[in-house]
Amino acid sequence: MYIRTVKTKDIDAVEGKSVSLPCPISAPLDDVYMVLWFRDNAGIPLYSFDVRDKMNSDQARHWSAPEVFGSRAKFHFDSQPATLEIKVGVKSKYLL
Repeated sequence: MYIRTVKTKDIDAVEGKSVSLPCPISAPLDDVYMVLWFRDNAGIPLYSFDVRDKMNSDQARHWSAPEVFGSRAKFHFDSQPATLEIKVGVKSKYLL
């Protein structure tokens, strides 16, 4: 298993708009099986992108913690860099 720690970066967001969080994937996407997003020291991811057992990344499973982002988050693996797009709700606990 390959786990990479990256530097964090502050991203400003505006209520009612979308924000894109960069994901510095350096391996070819063909070599990526999972991408997990965490906040602070939480043991459970806020979002996951899972390509295991799939023919290609278009069939990946996307999971978003219902109590955090729900349907407001989507991982875009085909952009450079890859991004997690979040539609920032009004009074969101996780304004990123």
